[in-house]
Amino acid sequence: MEQQQRSLVFTAAVGLIILAIIVGSVYYLVKFIQTRVSSSRQSPQASVETIAEVSPAGTVGNQERQIIPDPSVTQPVQQRSAQASPNQASQTGESKGGVVVSGEWKILDAANFKLSYPKNWGLLTCSNSKSLEFDPKNSADSKTVCNYSVKPITVLVEDVSGCVGEVVNIGNVAVTKSKKSDGGYSKYQWCTKTTPLLNITHRVSTGNDPASSKEDYSKQIEEMIGKLTFSR
Repeated sequence: MEQQQRSLVFTAAVGLIILAIIVGSVYYLVKFIQTRVSSSRQSPQASVETIAEVSPAGTVGNQERQIIPDPSVTQPVQQRSAQASPNQASQTGESKGGVVVSGEWKILDAANFKLSYPKNWGLLTCSNSKSLEFDPKNSADSKTVCNYSVKPITVLVEDVSGCVGEVVNIGNVAVTKSKKSDGGYSKYQWCTKTTPLLNITHRVSTGNDPASSKEDYSKQIEEMIGKLTFSR
């Protein structure tokens, strides 16, 4: 009799354990399904890489500005050929000898090149990179941290983003030249085949697109390219 009671108790205990396992499995399965359904309903968040691909340096389109990549910020493996985006180098854009005026031109003596630009233009140097911008409407020079282009003309140093097009010579300087248009918006690009490489972009817009001008300064920019000199 006592042995039968022990057998019944043992059987009941085993049954309870099996029942607990089944209930627990069903519970966690339901929770897992609910979590998956909840996750699928949430709006996906754009990753840093996706943002860089949506707004690459050189994208033609309204309300988009060129990215100036900042080398002081740690970048993901896939980032950042885009853009852009205007700051890829790790050194500052400060000049060796500053800016001097020569006739109708100002001459920027940078670390390993000299760049001439019209005397009535303003120069914006980036404090966190070698990148430069030019303002044809304001002759005052300035310096700031660059994240996006704010002027219609941008010069990136050693950044090959978007450097495709026709190879031509401007003066003694070989460049890859291109122009992209979208309605009333146009973007010129010149990439010099020099050391260092200069990636020059100019944005022209009939509207109020950011970092653009209504006037086309491509002729003046090609004069600037023709006057470039580089240290050996």
